[in-house]
Formats: sequence, C-alpha cells, structure tokens
Amino acid sequence: MKTNKVTLLSVFSAFLVMGFVDIVGIATNFVKEDFKLSETVAGFLPSMIFLWFFVFSLPTALLMNRIGRKNTVLLSIGLTGIAMLLPMLIYTKFVVFAAFALLGIGNTIIQASLNPLLSNIVPQEKLSSSISLGQFTKSIASFLGPILVSAMVAWTGNWKYVFLAYAVSSLLAFILLATASVERESSTSTALSFLDCLALLKDGHIFALFIGVVMLVGFDVGINVRIPAHLQQVCGMSLDKAGYGSSVYFLGKTLGAFAGAFALARLNPTWVGRISAVLMFLSIAALLMTTSATLVLVCVFTASLGVVAVFSLIFGRAFEHLPSKTNEASSLLVMGVSGGALIPPIMGFMTTQYGAVGGISVLLITLAYTLGIMLFKGAK
Repeated sequence: MKTNKVTLLSVFSAFLVMGFVDIVGIATNFVKEDFKLSETVAGFLPSMIFLWFFVFSLPTALLMNRIGRKNTVLLSIGLTGIAMLLPMLIYTKFVVFAAFALLGIGNTIIQASLNPLLSNIVPQEKLSSSISLGQFTKSIASFLGPILVSAMVAWTGNWKYVFLAYAVSSLLAFILLATASVERESSTSTALSFLDCLALLKDGHIFALFIGVVMLVGFDVGINVRIPAHLQQVCGMSLDKAGYGSSVYFLGKTLGAFAGAFALARLNPTWVGRISAVLMFLSIAALLMTTSATLVLVCVFTASLGVVAVFSLIFGRAFEHLPSKTNEASSLLVMGVSGGALIPPIMGFMTTQYGAVGGISVLLITLAYTLGIMLFKGAK
C-alpha cells in the first residue's frame, strides 16, 4: 500500500479537529461565569460529551457501511464546524448547550470513523503507530486550546473568538479531506442493526478489548479528576498550585503520544504495549508510598507516557482480529469511551470511604486490567 502524503495530511488534519472537543474544559468556566450557572448545571457541559459516545457510536458503524468512511468523517467535521460557529452567531445559554451537544455528537462520529479511515491509507503493520501519531496531533489541539483562549482574551478582549478560529479550522480540514483521493473501502460486513454490532461482544477477544477501553478511558478521566485533590489532601498544596497536576499529566500524555508513534513503528508493538502498561501501573502504585509533591508529579508524568500507545494498540488489535468488520469494531470500542463517566463517581465513593488510598486503588484496578490486556491480548 502506497500512501500519498497529501492524503495522509488531510486525514491528520481531521485528528486536529478531533481535539477541538477538549475546549469544553476551559469553556465551561467562562460559560458558568457569563450566565451565572450553578456548579451542577455547569457540570452538564462536559458530561454531555460522554453521553453521545454511548448513544451514537454504534449508529456510526451503520452510517460508515452506508456512505463510506471518508464521507462519515466529513460529516463529523461539518458538525464540529457548525457547533463552533453557533456561539459566535447567537450567544445564549440554550445555544451554548445545543452547540456542545452537537460538538459531542460530531466528536463521537469522528472518533468512531477516523481510525478506520486511517486503515484505508496506511499498511496494517503501521496502523497502531499511525493511530498513535494521530492521537498526538489531537493532543496538540487539546494542549493549545487554553492557550488560544488566553490569546483571544489578550488580543480581542473576547474569549468567544476561539470558536471562530475553530470553525475556520474545521472548514479548512473539511476542504482538505474532501479534495483528497481516498479509495473507498470494500465492505464485506453484514451488520445491519445495533444488535449485529453488539453481537461482536460475544467474541471474547473483542469483549476484553472493549472493557480495556472502558478501563483506560476511566483511568484517563479519573486521574485528571483525582490528582489535584490528591496534591491538596496528601501533599498539602494550595488549590491554585494543585491544578498543575493535570497540566503535568496532559504534557506527558502529549509527549508519550509522539514517542509512542515512533516506538510502535520501529520496535515490537507487543513489548511497547507491555512496557507502557507496566510503567503506568508502577507509577500510580508509587503514589501510595510518597507525600512529596515533586515525586507525585513525577509519578503522574511517567504514568501518562504510555496512555496513547496502549489506546492505539487496543484499536489496532481489534482491527487485526476482525479486518472485515473494522467499522463495527471501531464504533463498539468508541462506545467504551463512555466509561469515562463511570470511574470518577466510583473513585469519589472510595475516597469518601477510605481517603486518598481508596481513590488511587480504583486507578490501580483499571491499570491492572489494562496490563492484563497488554500481556494476554496485546500479542499478534
């Protein structure tokens, strides 16, 4: 398979659009202030993102079978662009919630369809590393979001111009992908309903990988929620400084995605996954043995390095296992992203009952399962 560089660039521009969804984090704070929302009401903005992963992941598989992967990705980019434009045109509470609901739907569709589209243009042996590189591209957008908001406030005095920047970027990505030459896949899939997609869970390998996504995304969301509080409760940090814990995690995750793409391409992917999973588990386990803020941040950083590589390998193994049902497998695994809404409440309960040890123990359980996946399901 020979990959055209322009075509590859067009697909990676879609990964950039995928990262736009993370603007919901900082935007929630501004929306809360602008409309004087309560903590409960404001909390619905980010939580709605996970809802759409549960609702629209499987329909995306059916849509890909009908209109093709490229057209499905184009639809998701279009929805993202419209979602970003709405608050610029009409800034009301209702419109903002509608825009973020549309953003969540678009992001669900793009996450379910973009990895399969990538498999159309890169060789199978390079798929995991290409997915990791795509996740690195997504992380760049996520990382730059808060910086861009600050820049808009400094340049224009209005944070909402970040939406205009994202809308224009979505339009450019749409044009780039629409004009790229991507051969449509020949689908031999017979899945015609939700039940056909869910039936893939009867396959023990796919079921194990699905739970792996639930656990890994649960860890990803859970550690971002828990680490600032851990730094406060265990290390005695002030609230404003404790927030750096999430920044350290995100920085490590971005660097890990970049390094993982090269490691997966040049080294044995099975061992890359196993070493990454072991590093993650040991790093979080070490949190139970220190009260030093510096060591906690080091542990958080090292734990973050392997997240994207393991995530990419889970998808890669699913595609290798069911090459004729890539659309359905991808959508089913993306539905597992909704697990990000499951782990934090459990961590909250365990922390209430047993203190910081309880919350960290939940993270260790998710990573123990992830390690098991890499040891027993991660090999070709």
